[in-house]
Amino acid sequence: MDASDDQMPLARKIAAHRPRPAEDGFSLERALFTALARVAERQLHLPVALREGGLASRTGGEIAELLPDHALVLLIEGPEGALGTAVLDPGTLSGLSEQLMLGRIGATPPDPRKPTRTDAVMMAGFLDAVLTEFDQLIAEEGFSGAGWATGFRYSAHLSDPRPLALMLEAPLYHGLRLSLALGGAEGRPALLSLAMPARGAPAPALADCPQRIAAGAAEPWGAPLSRVIERVEVEVEAVLGRVTLPLADLLRLEAGHSLPLSRQALHMVQVEGEDGRLICLAQLGQGNGHRILRLRPAEEGQQPIGLAIGPTVAVPASEQPLTRPPAHAPTAAEDGPLAADLASAGGQGDTVPAGLSERVA
Repeated sequence: MDASDDQMPLARKIAAHRPRPAEDGFSLERALFTALARVAERQLHLPVALREGGLASRTGGEIAELLPDHALVLLIEGPEGALGTAVLDPGTLSGLSEQLMLGRIGATPPDPRKPTRTDAVMMAGFLDAVLTEFDQLIAEEGFSGAGWATGFRYSAHLSDPRPLALMLEAPLYHGLRLSLALGGAEGRPALLSLAMPARGAPAPALADCPQRIAAGAAEPWGAPLSRVIERVEVEVEAVLGRVTLPLADLLRLEAGHSLPLSRQALHMVQVEGEDGRLICLAQLGQGNGHRILRLRPAEEGQQPIGLAIGPTVAVPASEQPLTRPPAHAPTAAEDGPLAADLASAGGQGDTVPAGLSERVA
């Protein structure tokens, strides 16, 4: 029996999807380095030297396992929702950031740290410019076997790389890896790697890429990415109101002090994301002993409205009245539909006196 007959099915599948060898000396890793060097010189006036380049095929699990420590992991999206990754090691991130902000790279690299969303925003434009230049170089060379590597652009920052293996659902990925020196041959060591799915279907014509990029056409998210994001936990903040205090009063705050808020705060709670962007408005109520919110969508482009922003006075506990009954019994129309819904569910809508206040714990 011939040795080739003993190949496992997975080995045969990998061999069938392996990237084609270079044609007439053309190399995808060389094209990627050329694109990066051009963009670095054009945007940052930064010389870049290539130490080593590589092209390999790996599974999504292998890509996740081989991530460098403290690397900036960016998701890139291509035609038909294909999801890939761009990974910048700490040397690449620190070198490009220093050159971008200071105009030079320091002699000593900083201590590795966890990348932030700000790092991702800073690198997104540079990465897209490199990928655009990379597409154009492949189109100029007419290399027909590189369709899997074209048409990708920055999509999102992955702050926690642990779900990456679940997000990369394609059976196989082709990876481009560049070992670089930022600032010249003796510059700071850096590592950049890209991974794209080994797509079986032909990619869109390369000649269409510049027009699609110029038009700013946004590709829809692929189903695999959508399914993963639906399971990701996020934190939002419900803002009941905002007040201002003199610094002296702020330093005197103690447990038992109250900060008066307007009655309007009940019906105009702002639900904001981590970046302070308004997600939606809400109405405050209570049910089964818990504070609850009824959400309502914000209008497109609506900005946070700054509820109850204005000077206020902290009221010490000793000066607060023991009871302050409302002037009249509130009706369902006054408290809004939430109160009626809560009452039918076994809870009560909040009935707030004229001096709604938030107690300082």
